[in-house]
Amino acid sequence: MRKSPEFSEELSLSVAEARFQTLGRNWNTDNFQHKSCIIPYNRLYMPIDGHGIALHHGRKYDLEPGKIFLIPPFTPVHFSCDGRLVKYWLHFNAYIFKSNIDIFSIFDTEYEITLENSGFFKELFERLCKIHLRNDTVSNFESKCLLGEIIIPFLAKMNKTQSSLLFTIHEILNYIERNIENPMSLKKLAKVVGLNPTYLSNMFAERMGVPLMRYCIQRRISHAIELLKNNKLRIGEIAQKSGFEKAETFTKLFKRHTGFTPGVYREKILANPDIADIIIH
Repeated sequence: MRKSPEFSEELSLSVAEARFQTLGRNWNTDNFQHKSCIIPYNRLYMPIDGHGIALHHGRKYDLEPGKIFLIPPFTPVHFSCDGRLVKYWLHFNAYIFKSNIDIFSIFDTEYEITLENSGFFKELFERLCKIHLRNDTVSNFESKCLLGEIIIPFLAKMNKTQSSLLFTIHEILNYIERNIENPMSLKKLAKVVGLNPTYLSNMFAERMGVPLMRYCIQRRISHAIELLKNNKLRIGEIAQKSGFEKAETFTKLFKRHTGFTPGVYREKILANPDIADIIIH
């Protein structure tokens, strides 16, 4: 029997938005510019009063007091309110293994949980709403701690709903992050999880939405970007530490993914805080 992965120990949490809000009948997806609301964040709702409806994953959820609701990132959802809904809500991400993959995009969980202590969770949300915009180290740390407390019920349910496929995804992501400096091939990754290379490649792409080897390159490029912040490291050293055997190959792939060579990226992008981060495709 496979051991349950300790993924929660390696989560990177971030809060994008946290608010307390009162909504009326105008809170309806049909009134939104886009009829199906899709965003790159997890959404957590804690209703305090009233009633609303969320439709996603083929199921209707009644947003009502005493419960907390999760909507994973990039999930099409339809909202409506039949009168009045008072709620706390937040947008957040929980990235796994320093990647750009949110854990709730990978692992299945329950999306509606009845709270045993609503008052405790109300205090967590209230505090988070007060501090999440403060730009200081202590507040940032506290925000992550509060978020961690809030999502514990969903992580607990996650442990009970794992499938063999999801364990495989976990093992692959874990291996990639721990071996980011080493050469990697589809054959080697398939050996790690004991699967046929073609089957693993197809399964990963279907679940994650990106081919396995492309994901490996994206993670190497992201890792290299972090290393580029250290001006003492030469481009060749960064290439090696990012798992590229040749600096020429590294430069070619880096430019393909970012639009810049590593040297230009370091000089023009990282040195200028006013320029937005390049999106890795």
